[in-house]
Amino acid sequence: MKFSILAIATLAAGVIAAPAPEAEAAAELVERTSWKNKCDKYKWDYESCKKEDEKYQHEYKQCEEETYHYKHEYDNCQDKYYGHHKRNSNKCSKEEKALKKQELKCKLIKHKADKQSKKCQDEHKNVQKYCKY
Repeated sequence: MKFSILAIATLAAGVIAAPAPEAEAAAELVERTSWKNKCDKYKWDYESCKKEDEKYQHEYKQCEEETYHYKHEYDNCQDKYYGHHKRNSNKCSKEEKALKKQELKCKLIKHKADKQSKKCQDEHKNVQKYCKY
């Protein structure tokens, strides 16, 4: 039996190139582990995001309650000086400024809360994408 060098080289290349079943299983394990790690990371990011979102929503609710208090003070001032019919804010400028400042504060908190909610929606999409098991 004589084999040419070309035939032996071709045979050797075929043996080397053919993946062993163990190699395929190892590659699958690496891929599954990679997906699981991504899934775990995105789940953790999403949970952290939800906690942050809940904090902002709570902060906004408190701000709205405080705004109601400032509005009540301003309305009382208006009623005290001008009655229910004629309203003029000249004597109630302190209360009006406090109310406007509080409303601005709430607006900023609401903006942060909305931004955080959007971020959490994106994180949730990642969880759905990578956590299919």
